[in-house]
Order: sequence, then structure tokens, then C-alpha cells
Amino acid sequence: MITPDEAEEVLRERLMAAQPGETAGVGTDLAAGGALLPLFDEAAWEGDTRTVATTLRSIAPSHDRVALDAYLACALTGLDSQQYQYISLLSDTINSICAAQGIELYEPRKVTDPSHHPEVDASDVFRIDRDRVVTSDLLVVLSHHPSFGAGQELDFAYNAMVPIIVIVPSDRKLSRMVSGIPGLVIQISYTEPEQLRGELARQLELIRPLLVQRKLQFAKHDVNIVGDRIRRARESAGLTRAELAAASTPEAPITEGLLTHWEEASDRESNLSLIQLREIAVLLNVTIAELVEPNLDGLYLSFVNSLLDSADQEIAARWGRYTSADRQRIVLRLIERFGIELGIDDVR
Repeated sequence: MITPDEAEEVLRERLMAAQPGETAGVGTDLAAGGALLPLFDEAAWEGDTRTVATTLRSIAPSHDRVALDAYLACALTGLDSQQYQYISLLSDTINSICAAQGIELYEPRKVTDPSHHPEVDASDVFRIDRDRVVTSDLLVVLSHHPSFGAGQELDFAYNAMVPIIVIVPSDRKLSRMVSGIPGLVIQISYTEPEQLRGELARQLELIRPLLVQRKLQFAKHDVNIVGDRIRRARESAGLTRAELAAASTPEAPITEGLLTHWEEASDRESNLSLIQLREIAVLLNVTIAELVEPNLDGLYLSFVNSLLDSADQEIAARWGRYTSADRQRIVLRLIERFGIELGIDDVR
């Protein structure tokens, strides 16, 4: 858990390490070592000496900004009417603060709330809310009431490396299971709602550049590599999803619905754990590398080419000449050798 001052220092270091042009639209008087207060709209650069006089002035939304998504985790089950009304009021407040920062807030109470949306199946609640958490740029947690759901959502965020803001009433103590989560976790303690409004706006303003940077970096995971590899390996083995699910063990069951989600979702949404990857790789008789490496074919070709290049040099040094027929014979021998290692009797 980091304090607001520590978060400010992280941001200061990021800005000071930035290259010219990377801080456009943000700024503070960092040269003077002062607090991160809005001063100017741009940073001034003088040769190799960086005079930064700006910060994250981003309270008013702007159309040229990178849009961000946040998820609001809070207790919904078992609240009395007064508690639910207060949580709803806080949710609306947080929504408006996020909107002012160009952050769209997803609120489960409006989609999967157990009281207002009882028709949503429990498995769909898990899938919908989990996918929302792992694809969000920020998790905001209201820790006012104990909640198994919010605990699950914190774990989803941790596994997906999603930054977290935890909001704690000043008269409550936060569990160390939450404060001890590795990564970017900011705690905001408040007494009055207006105090919460000001501090949350300040923190969002401070960390927004980090959230944008993470969003751009994590965009590479918005593709379906792992799921497509699982599907191709399954089809190559001549198995349906139901047959593959039936082949899984009771100790590590893989359902047909889970397989469908893995094969069709983006890598960021599926976000398989190492144990899940190992289990599915064993079932499909493939390696984990065959499921996760984006350029596996290129790696294989690079390896074979390195073997051929080594053979080229050895033959040329020994015989003084090297023809395409020699290279062809070496390729055939490599194929035969791979076949023996893989237990294939006839590879020609």
C-alpha cells in the first residue's frame, strides 16, 4: 500500500525521466521540488536541462484524451435499505468524479445487483464482473462493509495487474490482506463525503498518466493468441469441447463453458493462470510454449536455421565447398532426427 505522498513521488520521478514531448498537456512545478499543483499546460525544455513547470491538469475532460475504464467494487449482498442507499450515494459521487477525469465507471449494482437483477444467473455474474475487472484500467473499492464479492474482485485485479484505489471510512480499519496486495494500491481515508470527493479527484488526477501508460502497454493483450492455440490444438486432436472437458480430472475440472470462454475471449479477458495452462497443455499433449508464444513458428525456424548455419560452416571448412544439395540432405536428416525424438516411425 502506498500513501498519497508516495504516489506523488512516483509520478514526479516518471515526469522527470520523460523525454521531450512526452509530458504534453501535463505539468507542475517540479523544478522547484514543490507539490504537484496545477500551474501551466506545457513543460519547458532547455537543452539537456529539463525545467518542468506542469502537472496533470486533467480535471476537465477533453476529447483528445485516452478514454479509461474503472470498476467499482463494493458490498451489495445483505445490506439493509439505509446501507444500500448510502452505498448508492457514494457510487454516484465516485461516478461523477471519474467522469470529470474522462474515466467511465462500471457499477455492478446497475447490472448484476442481486436485489434488482435476480434474473442474472450466478455463472453469468461471475463471468461478466470478472471480465469487467480484468479489462479495466482501475479498480475502485468501497470497504465500508464485508463482501465476498469485493474480495474476489480484488483478487481478479491483482492477477491482472490492475491498479487499485481503496476507499476507507476514517473510523474503519482496512484488512492487511488488502493493504498488503503487491502493486499500485492507494488508500483514501475520509470522514465527510466532501473530503472524499476532493481527495479522490486529486488521486485520479495524479495517477491518470500512469493509467494511460498501462492501458497503451496492455493493449497488446487484447488479442486472442492463447484461446486460438487451444482451439487449434483441440481440433488437431479431433476433440470437441465436450470431449476435452470430459477428459479433465475431477481434481482439476475444465468445463465446456470454460473452454468456450478461453477459446473465444481475448488473452486479457481469459487471463489463464499458470496452473490452468499446465492442465490444458497436458490434456492436449502440447507444451505451454505452444499455447502462449506469439511467434512460435518463427522461433522454430530460427532454431533450425541456426543448426543449418552451423552445419554450413563445418562442411565448408572441411570440404571447401557447399551446395544446395548438401543443405537439402542436412534438412532431411534433421527431420528424421526430430521424428525419432517424437516417436514418429516414418516422417518422409
